[in-house]
Amino acid sequence: MQWTKGQSDALEMISSLRSAEAGSVGVLLGYAGTGKTTLIREIAQNRTNTIVLAPTGKAALRVEEATGHEASTIHRWLYRPFEDEEGEVHFARCDPKGESFAGTHGALIVIDEASMVGRRLWEDLEAVARENRNRILLVGDDYQLPPIESGWNALEQRPAHFARLDEIVRQAMNSPIVVAASAVRTGEPIPYAIGKLPVTRGVTVQHQVAAGAREGSPILVYTNRMRQSLNSWVRHKLGKPPRLSRGEPLLVLLNSYDLGVFNGEIVAFQEWTEEPGSFSTQIEVKRKTITVPLGIAMVRIGETAQEVVLAVAPEYVPSAWLREAAEEEARTAFGREIHFLHADLGYVLTCHKAQGSEWPDVLVMLEPQVYHTAEGGRRFIYTAITRAKQTCRILVPPWNFDIPARRFPALAV
Repeated sequence: MQWTKGQSDALEMISSLRSAEAGSVGVLLGYAGTGKTTLIREIAQNRTNTIVLAPTGKAALRVEEATGHEASTIHRWLYRPFEDEEGEVHFARCDPKGESFAGTHGALIVIDEASMVGRRLWEDLEAVARENRNRILLVGDDYQLPPIESGWNALEQRPAHFARLDEIVRQAMNSPIVVAASAVRTGEPIPYAIGKLPVTRGVTVQHQVAAGAREGSPILVYTNRMRQSLNSWVRHKLGKPPRLSRGEPLLVLLNSYDLGVFNGEIVAFQEWTEEPGSFSTQIEVKRKTITVPLGIAMVRIGETAQEVVLAVAPEYVPSAWLREAAEEEARTAFGREIHFLHADLGYVLTCHKAQGSEWPDVLVMLEPQVYHTAEGGRRFIYTAITRAKQTCRILVPPWNFDIPARRFPALAV
C-alpha cells in the first residue's frame, strides 16, 4: 500500500498511542477523500487488539462495510440493561472488571464519526477506558457541521497524539463528489463548486424530489421546517393514504436504548396492530392540556420487526414527557411493556440527522438561506454532498412549485 505522507504520519501517531499510558486519547482528522476509512481498515485488520465503534447504528454499519471489521455502537459496547424492583428497564455503564469487557483489556478503541459523541457519553467512555487500560482514537472530519450539543465537540481536543489528513488520495480525485466537496471547503464560489455535480432548478425539481423518494434516496435539507413540509408534500405526491402504509421510512428523533435505535436512524413502518386513537394520553404544556392519540405499530428495526407505541400528536409535545406518558398508557391499556418510538417521517432529513450515514444516491436541496450563511452554509453543503457514495444531485431555487405547510399524516410527533 502506497501511503501519503499524512497517512504515514498518522500511522506513526497511532503506533505511539498504542504504547502510551492507559486512558490516552488520540485524534485523527481528515477531510472527505483523504483516506480516513482506509487507515481504520489498516489498523483494524492488520494490527491486533482493536475495537471499532461509532455513535449510531447506521454509522457502525457503514464503517463495518467499508473496513470489513466488526463494528458496534458505543452504547451497545458500553451499557447493559437492567430491571429495577418495579420491572422498569434502565441502562447502566458496564463494569470494566465484568464479563462484558472480557478480551478487550488494553485494546485500542477506534471511534469513527467522533464529532457526534456527546459530552456525557464521552465521560463514561473515557472512565471505562482508563479502568480497562484502553487507548481511544477519535476519527472524524472537522469541516462537517458541528454537533447540535453546543459548547462540546470531541474532535476539538488536541491531545499529544494528533494527526491531520489534508491531501486527497489519488483514487478519490476520480469522484465528482470528493472534487465538489473539496471546492466547497477551500472557498471556491458556491455556484462553481456545486456545478461539478448534476444541478437541477425550476419545475424539474419537483420531479427529482418525487423520483428520489420513490427510489429510496434521502432528500437532505437545511432547516427542520423544510424537512417537515417537504415530507408532507412527498407523501401527497406519492399518493400515500392518510394513514401510514407498509414500508414508509420513519426517522428516529430520540435515542431508545430499550429498542436499540438511536437518533438519526431510519426504520421502516410495517403495520398498525392497534390503530391510532385506540388509546391516548394527556400532556400539559404551557398550562394547556393536549390530548395525544396513540397507536401500536410494528416497525422493522434492522433485521427484526418490533412492536412500538407511536403518537399522533396534533402539535408539539416535549419528547421526554410524551415517552413516559405513552409507555404508561400502553401498559395500562394492554397489560404489558411496549416501548415508545419517538419518530417522524423519514423521506426528508436535515443534514444534522444524516451525519454518520451514507447512501448510494442523495438529493441535496439548497434552501435560499444556505447561500447567505457564509461558513455555516458551506459546512452544510459539504456535509450533505459527502453523504453520497455514488451520485449526488443538487436542487437549487427557484423551485417553481408550492411546498405546503406541514400536514400531519398518521404519524406526527
